[in-house]
Amino acid sequence: MLAVREALVNALCHRDYSQKSSHITVAIFDDRLEVWNSGLLPSTLQIGDLKKQHRSVPRNRLIANVFYDRKYFDGWGDGTLTIFKLCQEEAAPEPIFGEYSGGVSITFKLATPMGQGAALIKESQKVRLNQRQERILGLLRAASALSSEQILTALGAQASLRTVQADLQLLKKEQLINQIGKGTGVLWEIIP
Repeated sequence: MLAVREALVNALCHRDYSQKSSHITVAIFDDRLEVWNSGLLPSTLQIGDLKKQHRSVPRNRLIANVFYDRKYFDGWGDGTLTIFKLCQEEAAPEPIFGEYSGGVSITFKLATPMGQGAALIKESQKVRLNQRQERILGLLRAASALSSEQILTALGAQASLRTVQADLQLLKKEQLINQIGKGTGVLWEIIP
């Protein structure tokens, strides 16, 4: 987070304010976060120079002074070095700098893509079960294993065999129960 904050401060200090339509963008993707600001690097500076000590050339010194006075950065010309250092301290992937569309970008690759993280969260969340499905789980907790027909009999007139089988498949999909065997001898048990 501190590296992203540093990148945003850098973007504000180095944005090309002479272009009225210029702006700063922050784009969040499943696998990365990108900060882009209008205005290319000074002609004396190349992308590779950002990984080593270099001279700072802020486009708006007044804005840069405000951030400096508020202690958002400690020294001139070390913002990119701080970004690399902060990412390394957090064992985050090294950021990637680039120039395109008349501006400079920094891309932070995420150690764990959000899509995968979201999938893990979804898997860990229990599906909202109806009363019948909760009752099936209760029956299976009380017995070591039951067949679909035994569960249907215990439920009484609450559901058809097809409905019970659909419930069992849902509970299996949600990894709440296990299927033992195949065919007509299938039994169901609760996952401990």
